[in-house]
Amino acid sequence: MSISYLASEALSGFKRARISTLTAITSLAIAVLLLGLLIRMGYNAYYMAQKLREMIVVEVFLKDGSTDKINQFKKELSKKTDIKTITYISKEKAADRFLEAFGSEGTALANLNFLPASFQLNFKENVGTKQIKSLITDLESKELVDEIRFDEAILKILESRIKTFGLVGAGISLIIMFMAMLLVYNTIRLTIFSKQLIIRAMKLVGATKGFIRRPFLVEGLIQGILGSGLAFAGVIGLFDYIIPKYIEQLGVLAWPFGKWYYLAGIMIGFGALLGLLGSLWATGKFIKAVRVSN
Repeated sequence: MSISYLASEALSGFKRARISTLTAITSLAIAVLLLGLLIRMGYNAYYMAQKLREMIVVEVFLKDGSTDKINQFKKELSKKTDIKTITYISKEKAADRFLEAFGSEGTALANLNFLPASFQLNFKENVGTKQIKSLITDLESKELVDEIRFDEAILKILESRIKTFGLVGAGISLIIMFMAMLLVYNTIRLTIFSKQLIIRAMKLVGATKGFIRRPFLVEGLIQGILGSGLAFAGVIGLFDYIIPKYIEQLGVLAWPFGKWYYLAGIMIGFGALLGLLGSLWATGKFIKAVRVSN
């Protein structure tokens, strides 16, 4: 089967069912546009959540100990794979921070040198509450450790919000995918009905099911690509021209992974896949229904 034949037969479906084809492409564009908006805003929400996660600090307050003991303890901490950064706060630096917070009124207390030295631990973005608590339990048994402070509640809230957003996003994406496939399915169904005589004749001369299906699959694929191309143009128009006029903060949202073409590839690939799946669904059901004889 030549490419020119596939293309001509696929495009002929556009002529036979113009309104339904236009409706399918438009609806596909809207569906993939919603998906693109969800991905771009979801990526930025996730990125911000991870940045907030990185700001969560575990403070390990130390008992008085020699410099060698402190350095040895830091080496032990550096071997922990979950820890991203380790910052040592000496007693003198802790006093300086106290003065910055309370001003001249805290001078007398700061001079008492009562604040302990500590390590501030920042964790990698994929480290959860359970892993941090496990590490804290291990550190509490160390001789040099006096007290450990960890704002567990904030991290739990962040994790809960990320999980909820992911589940909601996945649910919406599944609904969008199904609706888009249904639209392509309906369009291909109408095209098959308009070509019943041709399909019947092809079956009579011995054409295989695969031979008959291919033009319809290409038609669905083209619908998906056209719809997703329009959708990506819509994403650019919304985020670069329309939204910044009304909500300036959303005009600076980053592209997923820092480049526009990643989102373009995802959207166009997703649209093409939906078009192909929708046409597979329709051809698998309705080509079989076309009988050779009445």
